[in-house]
Amino acid sequence: MGATTTYTYFDDGLPATTTARQVTQSDGSRRDIVLEANTYDGAGHLVRQVTGGGTVTTVQAVDATGRVTRSVLDPDGLARTTTFAYDADDRVTTSTANIDGAGRVLTSTTDYDVDGNPVRSTVSDGSGTPRSTVSTYDQRGMLLSETGPRGMLSGVDPAAHTTTYRYDSLGRLVETKAPPVSVEEGGAMAQVARPTTVTGYNTFGEATATRDERGAVTRAVYDEVGRTTAVRLPAYTPLGASEPLTPVITATYDALDRTTAVTDALNRTTRYGYDQLSNLVQRTDPVAGGTATLQQPSEFTVQNTDLAGAGVTRYTWTPTGPGLSVTDPTGARTEATYDELGRMLTATTVERHPELRNLTTRFTWDDAGRQTASTSPLGRTSTTTYNAAGEPLTITDPASGVTRFVYDGLGRPTSEVDPTGRRSTVEYDALGLPV
Repeated sequence: MGATTTYTYFDDGLPATTTARQVTQSDGSRRDIVLEANTYDGAGHLVRQVTGGGTVTTVQAVDATGRVTRSVLDPDGLARTTTFAYDADDRVTTSTANIDGAGRVLTSTTDYDVDGNPVRSTVSDGSGTPRSTVSTYDQRGMLLSETGPRGMLSGVDPAAHTTTYRYDSLGRLVETKAPPVSVEEGGAMAQVARPTTVTGYNTFGEATATRDERGAVTRAVYDEVGRTTAVRLPAYTPLGASEPLTPVITATYDALDRTTAVTDALNRTTRYGYDQLSNLVQRTDPVAGGTATLQQPSEFTVQNTDLAGAGVTRYTWTPTGPGLSVTDPTGARTEATYDELGRMLTATTVERHPELRNLTTRFTWDDAGRQTASTSPLGRTSTTTYNAAGEPLTITDPASGVTRFVYDGLGRPTSEVDPTGRRSTVEYDALGLPV
């Protein structure tokens, strides 16, 4: 499978077109697909881009400094329009997007501090109270706190909806405190607490310990080149035992930094083999039927070297990367073929009993890389149609019929009609949450 992509340019060096040559179609024919075609204004600003073999068009307007002030997806159809306003430092301060044809607009505004950090972000669809998120920063520009929209409502204590962050002297996040909540455990009285996670680092900036909200600590061990060789999970005492156990997961690597073995907390080892291109060609599962015991192995010790009874899964790959076949430990085999763009054309299951035969499912794609049809081994075809934004409009199942979808100007599904004619509708608030 060879893949050829050609590029053309305007006289000033700006990219004009990108074309995939002689792409194999589902019927076996071949043709060129123009993946991208660009149009520029006299100043070299991109004002029109057509992708997916002409299926998707985006036009945009720019100001004198080259900033995009208006972008329209599918101007002759969906006409999804977004506008942008900027401050003197070229930061987006306001963006608006049409929600529907009735004039509803989603407006997003952002305020910045003197250092350019966004300190307040507000969204509004004009139908209710604007929703704001407020952030604070330290002198290094590190995020110190974030108060969600619920904390900005009138009469509400902002601290009850604020997450705070703490960093070390190197700017690494070491503590995250969530808003206060009421917690209880083991039948004790409920208490108000702020769930807190803490992370520690070694000299090289690798996270070596993490304490979760309940105080349980997970530790990581690294080798000289920064690869994780062991993870010590929080200790616990099994039922009926008197001594706590610390589950440990270990990993080993080859000279090319590829994982060759992983031993889980129950001392079960999975091994991996690779070809010269670092594609996974063999996975050896833990030995079946063995006794799994939780031990305290050395951080650098690989357990279970006896492979008798271990299941082996084998993989093959195409020269360009996609997987060609998988053979599981029982000998069952699946295969796949692809076109020049890496899209799967066929998926085949090799059936061995009662007789050898290939059960093949075939796939069809449009020029934008969207799957438009799949045909089962029995010849039953399911189809999907899309709008210019790539959202499914209809899904046709040979057994049940057609399901239809409608979206608003932001690409959110607002209506679904199933094959029996039953309609489901959804409305959203300014945060995009179903109401």
